[in-house]
Amino acid sequence: MDKINAIIELFKPLNPCFERLYPNKAQRSAVERLLKKMSYDKLVRTIAYAVKVKDEPFAPVITRPTELEYKLGNLISCHNRSKHMGKKGFKCRFGFWHKIGEECGHNDMLRYVNKEL
Repeated sequence: MDKINAIIELFKPLNPCFERLYPNKAQRSAVERLLKKMSYDKLVRTIAYAVKVKDEPFAPVITRPTELEYKLGNLISCHNRSKHMGKKGFKCRFGFWHKIGEECGHNDMLRYVNKEL
């Protein structure tokens, strides 16, 4: 029981009303299933990663243990993409690679091309 409460406590940065998760049987059951799937330490690291990427544009929105259970694959995919993109940068919608922090000016190029047509 103490592990389940400790895991629910980790949702505090993701959900301002996290206290309502404690008595909810569905949320507690989701934590139990997640603990069967992975170790306590790995679950703690997974929730910490969800907190870290919560404001990223394409990261899954996770605010409750049931959402973590359902969106675990999405979170893993997000982690794998960010590892890959961290090395190379990002690919804009026009197919060009940019360094992290560099702005994509291709929208201006598209406006110019459309204006000429």
